[in-house]
Amino acid sequence: MPGEKIVLLGDSEGRLRSFVTALERFPTEPEWVVVGGFAVNVRVSYAHRLTNDLDTLTRDQTAFVDILVEMPGSEPVVGFHVASVHSIADLSATPSL
Repeated sequence: MPGEKIVLLGDSEGRLRSFVTALERFPTEPEWVVVGGFAVNVRVSYAHRLTNDLDTLTRDQTAFVDILVEMPGSEPVVGFHVASVHSIADLSATPSL
């Protein structure tokens, strides 16, 4: 799906636009993928029961979050927890990440 144009419908509040704008600011390294609710909405091309967050997964989640926190305009979130990649999934079998 990378590079493929996608039209998403059903977002009267403009959250999809804000998600895409945020994703455009994300670093290219370490490589990451979008997972969770937003990813599902992209796959079905319709905004349904959107949450207010973007879920990502990378081989080095801690470094990825550190990069995001250091970006201009970032705001710290109290109580934020970076889950261990090993507790989420065994990425050794994931060829495209």
